[in-house]
Amino acid sequence: MWTARYQIALGEPVRVEEVSITIINAGSDEEPIRRSAQAKMSRGQRLLHRDYEAKKSSLLEAARHRGYLDATFLTSTLLIDRERKTANITFKLDVGMQYKFGPVEFSQRILSEELINEFMTFAEGEVFNTSKLLALQLALNDSGYFSRADVRAEKSQAEQDRIPVIVTVEPSKKREYVYGIGYGTDTGFRTRLGIEFRRINQRGHKVDTELLLSEVKQSVIAQYIVPFGKPGGDSLRYQTRYEQEKVGDGDAKRLFLGVSFNDRWHGWQRRLYLDYLNETFEFGSTRDTVNFLIPGISLNYRKADDLLLPQHGYSWFIDLHGGSELIVSDTSFIQGRASGQRVWSPTERSRLLAKAEYGATTVDSFDALPTTERFFAGGDRSVRGYAYQSLAPTDDEGNTIGGRYLFTSSLEVDYLFYHNLGGALFFDAGDASDDHHFDLSRGVGAGFRWASPVGMFRLDIARPLDEEKSFRVHIGIGADL
Repeated sequence: MWTARYQIALGEPVRVEEVSITIINAGSDEEPIRRSAQAKMSRGQRLLHRDYEAKKSSLLEAARHRGYLDATFLTSTLLIDRERKTANITFKLDVGMQYKFGPVEFSQRILSEELINEFMTFAEGEVFNTSKLLALQLALNDSGYFSRADVRAEKSQAEQDRIPVIVTVEPSKKREYVYGIGYGTDTGFRTRLGIEFRRINQRGHKVDTELLLSEVKQSVIAQYIVPFGKPGGDSLRYQTRYEQEKVGDGDAKRLFLGVSFNDRWHGWQRRLYLDYLNETFEFGSTRDTVNFLIPGISLNYRKADDLLLPQHGYSWFIDLHGGSELIVSDTSFIQGRASGQRVWSPTERSRLLAKAEYGATTVDSFDALPTTERFFAGGDRSVRGYAYQSLAPTDDEGNTIGGRYLFTSSLEVDYLFYHNLGGALFFDAGDASDDHHFDLSRGVGAGFRWASPVGMFRLDIARPLDEEKSFRVHIGIGADL
């Protein structure tokens, strides 16, 4: 048997001495191509062949992003001086003709031309960009109006510098039926039945109907949706809803009639709304029926690498609304609410989750305030270790009736120790009160985690720290943000 041993002297590395880039026929677009093509390769840097290839690829990609689809290298050289340990890189890129978007042909008759034009991510005559084609295809597929959308640029049919675009779509079913069943310790078993009428007319109007049944809450909802502006986010919605719910130690029956304006505003999802509410509630021997007209605004912002199972991300929610005795409402009030959530991943399989919520109400007569405008804490998504809506002020009979103020917070660490299975440790604190002074109830515990296809499944065992009560089990499933 032969044994070979090698001793290698690495010597001095070769370093980049000069990078020369010449772009032909780009005109005023030359500088944007240069800026877009910046790779990690500069004078004095150690020569790595992958950086050379990355620079070459990024130049081509930047040119094509600016509509130069025929771009080609006349020269791409890497010259190495072995004695001086230097490398000179030369690129000469002929970008050729700059193409633009030509006419767009839609092969569909289910939506009006006005609504279809709202989906467009480009206009005829704009510089050609394949990412805008992809954005149009995604918008059409996500709209719910089509089961499939295909967007093609026919370069072979280009007239001079204009490339025609062919859009082929297949309509989705006019109705979609939705059914779901689940369980949570806050709600018990729950069932959801729904029908969505996707296309009432060529203007894309929709009707959603839904029946929700659980041990805590039962509701039937119908809403008429009128799209406008940017499809998928901008709409005018008319809603009616009837529901019965166990609230704290009471019961409530409600009828809602509402209209809302929904759009995207500086990256936020904005909702301007006006609701009419008729509610009958009962706490012990107290029974009342109230009417309210409630205008309000809410803002929601969410950013994450994965909306169902994020490794990094955050969300914010802000809402402000109120009512006046001068206009329909049985008492005057103003309420504000804000919440935030954050997810970090210190390692690939671990996460740190933090969230907090604060709410405040000013009201002339709390006894006339509907249960929808009262704050409660406790439960799966609030303070674990305590029953759902059990943390709140009580009346003279000892019934939990809700408060004017709310504060909750949570800190959790989870770790997937085997594939999609893992565990968690958490600490929660919160309270609902009649003033700014919170007597925070605290809960700690551990839980089982399963990263399921529909969000994180949570099985938690929590112990309250401020009451002599036994451990409490909490079960839930859904998105983290």
